[in-house]
Amino acid sequence: MKKKKYKEILSHYPEEYPDLVSHCKQVTKLAIQLFNKTCSLHKLGKKEKKYLIYASLLHDIGYIIDSISHNKHSCKFIIENSSLPFCKKAREVIACVARYHRGPLPKQTHKIFGKLDGKKQEIVTILSSLLRIADGLDYTHQNSIKSLKVKIDSDRVLIEVNPSKGSIPTIDLERSKKKSDLFAHVFQFKEVHIIGKAK
Repeated sequence: MKKKKYKEILSHYPEEYPDLVSHCKQVTKLAIQLFNKTCSLHKLGKKEKKYLIYASLLHDIGYIIDSISHNKHSCKFIIENSSLPFCKKAREVIACVARYHRGPLPKQTHKIFGKLDGKKQEIVTILSSLLRIADGLDYTHQNSIKSLKVKIDSDRVLIEVNPSKGSIPTIDLERSKKKSDLFAHVFQFKEVHIIGKAK
Protein backbone atom coordinates (compact mmCIF):
# COMPACT_ATOMS: atom_id res chain seq x y z
CA MET A 1 0.00 0.00 0.00
CA LYS A 2 1.24 3.47 -0.86
CA LYS A 3 2.39 5.75 1.95
CA LYS A 4 -0.11 8.35 0.75
CA LYS A 5 -2.97 6.03 1.67
CA TYR A 6 -1.31 5.31 5.04
CA LYS A 7 -1.34 9.03 5.76
CA GLU A 8 -4.93 9.37 4.58
CA ILE A 9 -6.09 6.70 7.01
CA LEU A 10 -3.94 7.86 9.92
CA SER A 11 -5.22 11.43 9.44
CA HIS A 12 -8.40 10.30 11.22
CA TYR A 13 -6.46 10.31 14.50
CA PRO A 14 -6.54 13.74 16.18
CA GLU A 15 -3.19 15.54 16.40
CA GLU A 16 -3.13 15.14 20.18
CA TYR A 17 -2.69 11.35 19.82
CA PRO A 18 0.78 10.97 18.24
CA ASP A 19 1.53 7.94 20.45
CA LEU A 20 -1.43 6.05 18.99
CA VAL A 21 -0.29 6.82 15.44
CA SER A 22 3.23 5.59 16.20
CA HIS A 23 1.84 2.44 17.84
CA CYS A 24 -0.50 1.68 14.94
CA LYS A 25 2.33 2.08 12.43
CA GLN A 26 4.43 -0.37 14.42
CA VAL A 27 1.59 -2.87 14.79
CA THR A 28 0.91 -2.62 11.05
CA LYS A 29 4.54 -3.35 10.25
CA LEU A 30 4.54 -6.43 12.48
CA ALA A 31 1.14 -7.61 11.23
CA ILE A 32 2.38 -7.47 7.63
CA GLN A 33 5.44 -9.52 8.56
CA LEU A 34 3.26 -12.10 10.31
CA PHE A 35 0.93 -12.27 7.30
CA ASN A 36 3.81 -12.74 4.87
CA LYS A 37 5.51 -15.40 6.97
CA THR A 38 2.38 -17.47 7.61
CA CYS A 39 1.05 -17.63 4.04
CA SER A 40 1.41 -21.41 4.02
CA LEU A 41 -1.14 -21.52 6.85
CA HIS A 42 -3.77 -18.96 5.94
CA LYS A 43 -3.48 -19.03 2.13
CA LEU A 44 -4.98 -15.54 1.85
CA GLY A 45 -4.15 -13.04 -0.86
CA LYS A 46 -3.53 -9.37 -1.57
CA LYS A 47 -7.10 -8.26 -0.85
CA GLU A 48 -7.08 -9.83 2.61
CA LYS A 49 -3.64 -8.38 3.28
CA LYS A 50 -5.07 -4.92 2.61
CA TYR A 51 -7.89 -5.65 5.05
CA LEU A 52 -5.28 -6.48 7.69
CA ILE A 53 -3.32 -3.30 6.97
CA TYR A 54 -6.42 -1.09 7.22
CA ALA A 55 -7.54 -2.78 10.44
CA SER A 56 -4.06 -2.49 11.94
CA LEU A 57 -3.85 1.22 11.15
CA LEU A 58 -7.28 1.87 12.67
CA HIS A 59 -7.46 -0.70 15.48
CA ASP A 60 -6.96 1.92 18.21
CA ILE A 61 -9.03 4.76 16.72
CA GLY A 62 -11.65 4.03 19.38
CA TYR A 63 -9.30 5.39 22.05
CA ILE A 64 -10.40 8.89 21.13
CA ILE A 65 -13.86 7.96 22.45
CA ASP A 66 -13.19 5.58 25.33
CA SER A 67 -10.12 3.59 26.35
CA ILE A 68 -11.87 0.74 28.15
CA SER A 69 -14.01 -0.47 25.22
CA HIS A 70 -11.88 1.11 22.52
CA ASN A 71 -11.96 -2.00 20.31
CA LYS A 72 -15.77 -1.78 20.03
CA HIS A 73 -15.57 1.93 19.36
CA SER A 74 -12.94 1.30 16.67
CA CYS A 75 -15.33 -1.16 15.05
CA LYS A 76 -18.19 1.35 15.13
CA PHE A 77 -15.99 4.15 13.78
CA ILE A 78 -14.93 2.06 10.78
CA ILE A 79 -18.48 0.89 10.05
CA GLU A 80 -19.96 4.38 10.18
CA ASN A 81 -17.18 6.40 8.54
CA SER A 82 -17.98 6.54 4.82
CA SER A 83 -14.97 8.79 4.19
CA LEU A 84 -12.61 5.85 4.65
CA PRO A 85 -11.08 4.69 1.33
CA PHE A 86 -12.89 1.36 1.05
CA CYS A 87 -16.42 0.17 0.30
CA LYS A 88 -19.13 -0.75 2.80
CA LYS A 89 -18.63 -4.52 2.45
CA ALA A 90 -14.90 -4.15 3.05
CA ARG A 91 -15.60 -1.88 6.05
CA GLU A 92 -17.57 -4.66 7.72
CA VAL A 93 -14.64 -7.08 7.51
CA ILE A 94 -12.05 -4.47 8.48
CA ALA A 95 -14.20 -3.25 11.38
CA CYS A 96 -14.52 -6.77 12.77
CA VAL A 97 -10.79 -7.42 12.48
CA ALA A 98 -10.13 -4.19 14.38
CA ARG A 99 -12.71 -5.13 17.03
CA TYR A 100 -11.14 -8.49 17.77
CA HIS A 101 -7.58 -7.22 18.22
CA ARG A 102 -8.32 -7.56 21.95
CA GLY A 103 -10.99 -8.88 24.27
CA PRO A 104 -13.45 -11.70 23.52
CA LEU A 105 -12.99 -13.83 20.43
CA PRO A 106 -15.43 -13.66 17.49
CA LYS A 107 -18.89 -15.12 18.17
CA GLN A 108 -21.96 -15.73 16.03
CA THR A 109 -23.99 -13.74 18.56
CA HIS A 110 -21.96 -10.59 17.84
CA LYS A 111 -24.14 -8.44 15.59
CA ILE A 112 -21.77 -7.45 12.78
CA PHE A 113 -19.68 -10.63 12.75
CA GLY A 114 -22.80 -12.81 12.86
CA LYS A 115 -24.18 -11.20 9.69
CA LEU A 116 -21.06 -11.99 7.64
CA ASP A 117 -21.09 -15.07 5.43
CA GLY A 118 -18.95 -18.06 6.38
CA LYS A 119 -15.99 -17.12 4.16
CA LYS A 120 -15.80 -13.58 5.51
CA GLN A 121 -16.08 -14.86 9.08
CA GLU A 122 -13.12 -17.11 8.38
CA ILE A 123 -11.12 -14.19 6.97
CA VAL A 124 -11.97 -12.01 9.99
CA THR A 125 -10.93 -14.75 12.40
CA ILE A 126 -7.61 -15.40 10.66
CA LEU A 127 -6.69 -11.73 10.31
CA SER A 128 -7.74 -10.98 13.88
CA SER A 129 -5.47 -13.76 15.12
CA LEU A 130 -2.51 -12.08 13.41
CA LEU A 131 -3.46 -8.59 14.60
CA ARG A 132 -3.78 -9.77 18.21
CA ILE A 133 -0.21 -11.04 18.20
CA ALA A 134 1.13 -7.95 16.42
CA ASP A 135 -0.64 -5.67 18.89
CA GLY A 136 0.75 -7.64 21.83
CA LEU A 137 4.25 -7.26 20.42
CA ASP A 138 3.95 -3.50 20.90
CA TYR A 139 2.00 -3.57 24.15
CA THR A 140 4.37 -1.04 25.74
CA HIS A 141 4.15 1.33 22.72
CA GLN A 142 7.96 1.44 22.65
CA ASN A 143 8.53 0.18 19.06
CA SER A 144 10.84 -2.34 20.66
CA ILE A 145 10.77 -4.94 17.88
CA LYS A 146 12.54 -4.52 14.55
CA SER A 147 11.54 -7.70 12.77
CA LEU A 148 10.42 -11.27 13.29
CA LYS A 149 10.84 -14.78 11.93
CA VAL A 150 8.30 -17.59 11.97
CA LYS A 151 9.07 -21.31 12.08
CA ILE A 152 6.11 -23.64 11.55
CA ASP A 153 6.16 -27.25 12.74
CA SER A 154 3.39 -29.84 12.73
CA ASP A 155 2.04 -28.99 16.19
CA ARG A 156 3.66 -25.70 17.15
CA VAL A 157 4.80 -22.33 15.85
CA LEU A 158 7.90 -20.44 16.89
CA ILE A 159 7.94 -16.66 16.47
CA GLU A 160 11.40 -15.20 17.03
CA VAL A 161 11.65 -11.42 17.30
CA ASN A 162 14.65 -9.20 16.75
CA PRO A 163 14.62 -6.26 19.18
CA SER A 164 15.15 -2.72 17.92
CA LYS A 165 17.51 -2.09 20.82
CA GLY A 166 19.81 -4.29 22.84
CA SER A 167 17.43 -5.73 25.39
CA ILE A 168 14.68 -8.27 24.77
CA PRO A 169 11.21 -6.68 25.27
CA THR A 170 9.97 -9.14 27.89
CA ILE A 171 6.65 -7.40 28.58
CA ASP A 172 5.74 -7.25 24.90
CA LEU A 173 6.63 -10.90 24.41
CA GLU A 174 4.55 -12.00 27.38
CA ARG A 175 1.58 -9.99 26.18
CA SER A 176 1.79 -11.33 22.64
CA LYS A 177 1.97 -14.87 24.00
CA LYS A 178 -1.31 -14.31 25.87
CA LYS A 179 -2.86 -12.88 22.72
CA SER A 180 -1.81 -15.84 20.57
CA ASP A 181 -4.85 -17.78 21.80
CA LEU A 182 -6.93 -17.17 18.68
CA PHE A 183 -4.02 -17.99 16.36
CA ALA A 184 -3.45 -21.33 18.13
CA HIS A 185 -7.16 -22.09 17.94
CA VAL A 186 -7.58 -21.17 14.27
CA PHE A 187 -4.63 -23.20 13.05
CA GLN A 188 -4.93 -25.94 15.70
CA PHE A 189 -1.48 -25.62 17.23
CA LYS A 190 -0.77 -27.00 20.66
CA GLU A 191 1.81 -24.31 21.32
CA VAL A 192 2.79 -20.86 20.07
CA HIS A 193 6.27 -19.91 21.29
CA ILE A 194 7.29 -16.25 21.08
CA ILE A 195 10.90 -15.55 21.98
CA GLY A 196 13.41 -12.73 21.65
CA LYS A 197 16.75 -13.02 19.90
CA ALA A 198 19.40 -11.18 21.90
CA LYS A 199 21.84 -9.07 19.94
